[in-house]
Amino acid sequence: MKIVCDGGFDFPSPIAVSIGNFDGLHTGHLRVLEVLRRVGEEAGQPPAVMSFYPHPLKILGSAGYKTLLTREEKTELLAASGIDFYIEYPFDRETAQMTPWDFVRKVLRGKLNTGNVVVGEGWRFGAGASGNVTDLRKIGAECGITVTAVAHNGVEGLNDKISSSIIKGLLQKKDFTAVTEYLTREYFITIIKGKINPEKILPPDGGYAVKITAGGTTYMGKAHVRSGGIRLEPDLSLHEDARVAFIKPLC
Repeated sequence: MKIVCDGGFDFPSPIAVSIGNFDGLHTGHLRVLEVLRRVGEEAGQPPAVMSFYPHPLKILGSAGYKTLLTREEKTELLAASGIDFYIEYPFDRETAQMTPWDFVRKVLRGKLNTGNVVVGEGWRFGAGASGNVTDLRKIGAECGITVTAVAHNGVEGLNDKISSSIIKGLLQKKDFTAVTEYLTREYFITIIKGKINPEKILPPDGGYAVKITAGGTTYMGKAHVRSGGIRLEPDLSLHEDARVAFIKPLC
């Protein structure tokens, strides 16, 4: 997967694009990506995911916004899901004021050479989230872009709609069974040189059974979360990298 950022947009042939933050890459996102790959294959257009960076909430007033996935984790999972391009489009106050028409015409068509767009049925865009899928279809038709909207899907017995916010709430409740169902994988953190990305969400303070992967080996252990930090048993060497997957609370 090629990562496109810093304005290096050069797509001589049309691409199929899904737009969103894709935080957590949960089952709802995976359904959108499944449709994106199919649409792209049928149209002969490589599948691409576009996200804004920095996250819009950081520009519009939520500087402390935390994520389920770091940028590095997200791109790793997107690459594994069969996406050809990950596009980071710069978000600033000028971008925030773009009308739906300008966004489709200037960004999707003008800069990204978009042929198809695949989004969730509730997706909104443009200044003040003023545009919806109906608007996207209308403007897209004028610009030569085909739009596919994917219906929300839930997890049976849990919720009829999946969102990153719901998963964050479940983490705060320490409901790792539900979190794993929503994500289709255990919630994990990545430790690089002994440190955790400060933008990454940690579960509430407490002890947890975890699965630790380090040095090519995976083993069960314990994690103690306190005040935004984590201590593992068995402990890692000072500069060791690891992935820690949360299984359940210890009490």
